[in-house]
Amino acid sequence: MNNKTIRQPQKPTPTLVERYVAQFQSDRATDDTDKALTKLFHLLPDNRTVEEVLLKVVGVNSLLSTGILATYAVAKHIVKLDIDPKIKQGLPGGWSMRLRL
Repeated sequence: MNNKTIRQPQKPTPTLVERYVAQFQSDRATDDTDKALTKLFHLLPDNRTVEEVLLKVVGVNSLLSTGILATYAVAKHIVKLDIDPKIKQGLPGGWSMRLRL
């Protein structure tokens, strides 16, 4: 049996959030990854073809180590959802804020 101590998450406070934001922004690998994904999503802004969505799904999966095993199925599902109008409207669940579309 493993005797590792499980750390309890800290309660979010403005100071804690600011500390983690600063840590995130100062990490070169994280910054470069964010820039690479932003560029990818700018180059392929639409989500109408499986090919373009698949490139974005694979990019996110690889760079963020999300562990998606069925990338093709996920890409097909995203295309089927017809999310472009929702993203352009800035509806909840859209990526317009994060990816600056």
